[in-house]
Amino acid sequence: MRKYISCPITKIGIFGSFAMKNTWIIDIAIGCLLFHTTAFSQNFYLKASVGNGIPAFRETFFQNDYIQIVYKGGIATGATEQTPTVNASLGKGYCLNAGGGYMFNERIGAELEVSYLFSSTVNLNTTWRFYYGNDYYKLSYSSRVVILNPSIVLQTSREKTNYFLKCGALLGFPSQKLIVDLDEYYTKSQKHWEYTYKGSIAKGFSIATGMLFRLDEKFSVPVEITFNYLRYAPEERETTVYTVDGADLLAYLPQSEKKTLYLDEPEYHYKLVFDNNIGYLIPEPIPNVPYESAKIYFPYSSIGLRVGVRYNFVTLPQKQDTTIL
Repeated sequence: MRKYISCPITKIGIFGSFAMKNTWIIDIAIGCLLFHTTAFSQNFYLKASVGNGIPAFRETFFQNDYIQIVYKGGIATGATEQTPTVNASLGKGYCLNAGGGYMFNERIGAELEVSYLFSSTVNLNTTWRFYYGNDYYKLSYSSRVVILNPSIVLQTSREKTNYFLKCGALLGFPSQKLIVDLDEYYTKSQKHWEYTYKGSIAKGFSIATGMLFRLDEKFSVPVEITFNYLRYAPEERETTVYTVDGADLLAYLPQSEKKTLYLDEPEYHYKLVFDNNIGYLIPEPIPNVPYESAKIYFPYSSIGLRVGVRYNFVTLPQKQDTTIL
């Protein structure tokens, strides 16, 4: 004879009366809930990996960015610039990755991965030649990026080794920095700036392919080749450090040199100032407003290799032994 455990809630009002008369409905509901929870956990997996990337889709972003930093009426004074063309991408570097996925069946699934990119430093040296001597600039770009990568997973269904293909979107949150050092001939001084870039989200897409090596019922080793196309368009750049021969002079910088706004349609606020060194007027930014510049895109694209470990919550089936004893 079937018995049911009494629960205090079943003795309360209308619900209690319904529950006691329809205990089979409660049995079905609990059974469906347990089945759903078990089915979900059996198709779920976690993974972690490390990787390294080389630059892809490199761009000459230096020439679009540094010109506003070093330009002080140099062209008006007849100065000439000597800058090597540098094609670079900030996507080069090591990354740590962690995430999880859910397989809808043996061959199709969805995955979400979070990566932390340690971008390699990109350097640029440039010389401005004036009639009285040369100014030497050294610019160094570096970045750390948190990247979200939701993707669709397609894979084979084999016992030991599986092949897979992933396609997805990339959302990046860079912490980008620029360091500028100047050896200025005219003043015989050493100047140092540090800038940070703020606002907006890097966007792109990813494609990855590789092999999944099964170790046992729970653990596998994924080895994959990745292609990431990612670009970042910051909204502003802010000066955080400014020193001259080691002395902190950040508080004395005008607003036009403390902040730069990157806009689709910038307005250039200049005034003409008489330069005693050269004897005629040169344009200078208005000091009490942020400098406005055309929008600039920093590339973070890369081709990389990743190796990691994957933990499957489902117990993978073992090949049955058909040996006759």
